[in-house]
Amino acid sequence: WLVASPDDFIGSAALIASNDTLSAGFDGALYDRLVSLGFDVQVVTATAVKDGAFTIADAESKDLLVVSESIGSGDIVNIKGAAVNIVHMEAFGWDKMGWQPGGNRGWTPELLGEIDITNARHSILSSAGLSAGSLGWFTVDSLEATYIKKYNLTPGSIVLAEKNDSLVISWAMEKGTMQADGNPAPARIVTFPLPGYGSYPASVLTDEGWAFFDAAVLWST
Repeated sequence: WLVASPDDFIGSAALIASNDTLSAGFDGALYDRLVSLGFDVQVVTATAVKDGAFTIADAESKDLLVVSESIGSGDIVNIKGAAVNIVHMEAFGWDKMGWQPGGNRGWTPELLGEIDITNARHSILSSAGLSAGSLGWFTVDSLEATYIKKYNLTPGSIVLAEKNDSLVISWAMEKGTMQADGNPAPARIVTFPLPGYGSYPASVLTDEGWAFFDAAVLWST
């Protein structure tokens, strides 16, 4: 799991997860998907970031960071401000990274397998071939996702997907957008709703969900 180099290389990525066995949530599936997209993937544990073994300079040596929801919400604050595009899945860490205000976030009710696509004109969603409206997301009914309430979003955040018309579970931010902490975003940010609890095979996310992920990654590189 530590490093994989694909045959058709398009960039280098670090997958930041709770452990290097990738046993939590969708971590193993995320690793495999990144390799299949053409990324040379380094697995970085949350502990390595907290302890300073993986630094801002290390982060900026990558083309992409993918941050699993399996980590703790404050585990990667040591690389806050790194100028590298990020796909991030831990809503409770968005304020700690300076991107969004604190509060007004939580776990959705069970998604019952579906999310709502909001801004189908955004290039991520159009590249994924997705349309506005309800989208089959999980192949099981019991999973949840983290959210931020729509009214609490930093201006300039682009809503991609939500639940119940008010709980934003995926948003994007362009480089240079003013963040909640008053600093311009140093790179592109996109958030993606996959839980880090339990352990799930790739088949639990629908084909449309993986198309969304692929497009989010490619927009970020």
